[in-house]
This record gives sequence, structure tokens and C-alpha cells, in this order.
Amino acid sequence: FVTGGGNDALSRVVNLHPDRFSGFAHHYIGEPDAASALERAVTEQGLRGYKILAPVVEKPLSSPDYAGVFEVCHRYRLPVLTHFGILGGGGACGVASGPNLSPLALAEVAQRYPNARFIVPHFGCGFPNELLSLCWASPNVSVDTSGNNLWTRWTMERYTLEQLFSRFYETIGPGRILFGSDSDWFPRGFAARYLMDQLRAVRSLNLPEADIRRIFRENALELLDR
Repeated sequence: FVTGGGNDALSRVVNLHPDRFSGFAHHYIGEPDAASALERAVTEQGLRGYKILAPVVEKPLSSPDYAGVFEVCHRYRLPVLTHFGILGGGGACGVASGPNLSPLALAEVAQRYPNARFIVPHFGCGFPNELLSLCWASPNVSVDTSGNNLWTRWTMERYTLEQLFSRFYETIGPGRILFGSDSDWFPRGFAARYLMDQLRAVRSLNLPEADIRRIFRENALELLDR
């Protein structure tokens, strides 16, 4: 679970079944005590990673103001799910600009903190080319395939799931591609449609079954030290 109503609430949930559930801290990186809150989350609360919504972060991720958080990520070798690209709904409630819209905002941070394991979801959410460049330059950056990937409708180039899987597979291999369900509230539960669509895409590319298992299961287990 990469969010869950605050770190305290999510900690209570995942610790009910620690053999089955993993949770990520998800407090705002700009909070004055963000670094200490993250360290507490992973050393006391049983959380295993950190999530950042980069478009709402006011300063560039490379700002010294956030160094303490990334030092904790580096020290504990944390997976750090970092959303880039458009955020929210269209119209007045959408976020489409800012210093951290492109995955390339992570370039300096990823190389400065090589033990942190960054995952960028939704194939870059409108910035697949930039994410490919970032992954090429930084071996500690992976891609997450999560969601309906509707962002492909709002770009000049109309990407398909097959094209996205193929290009990332060719560039970084199966060990740095992770399926994400993008499931959230109940009673909706698990968004099985996303899984079915993505399995269909990788099988249409004739990827080896061993690589499919890595993408849809084993890479996440490795990141979470399961």
C-alpha cells in the first residue's frame, strides 16, 4: 500500500498481517520533520518505503531542503515511489506545471543517492521519453506500469501498452519493470482489468514467462526484501 490515510493509520493496518502486507510512508517531503518521520516509519512503524507526489512539491527535488529525506532513503535502501506528470483531474483541479513535473527532476537525486531505489509509476505519466533517459542514466531507477495509463490519450504521440512495454523492456530489461495494480478504495478493491490488459500486452510481445514473473511479482518482492 503506497498510501493509507497517513503513516500511523497505514502502520496499524500492515502490522495486522505483516507477512502479507507492506506499506509506504507518504507524508509530505516538505514538512519540517519529514526526515525524522521517515526514519521512524521504517524503524518503528514497520513501513518499507516512501511515496512522493512530485508535482505538488514546491521546490526542485534536488533542493538541499529535501536532502535529509533522501539520506534516509539512501541509508535504509528504501524503495521510493515517485509520481511525475499530470496529477488530479482536468480543469481547475489539475496540476500540469511545476519544477518536478518531468522524471528528469529526479536525475541529480538518483545519482547522488545510489542506494535509494526509485520507482516512477505509470510509465512516466506523459513523459515516457524522459523516463527512458533517466533509467538509462541511473541504474537505481525502475518503472511501474500501474493504472489505466489514460495519459496516453493526452499526448501527441499515441502510445499503446505494447509499445511502452517493448521500449522499456528493450532499454532496461525485465529486472526494472514492476506491475502496479493502481487499486485503491473499497469496495472497488483490486482493479483486475489493469492486470488483464497488461498481461495481454506482454504476452503479445512473446516475452519469456520467467521475465513476466519478474515484472508481475518477483521484482516487487525483491524491492521489499520479501
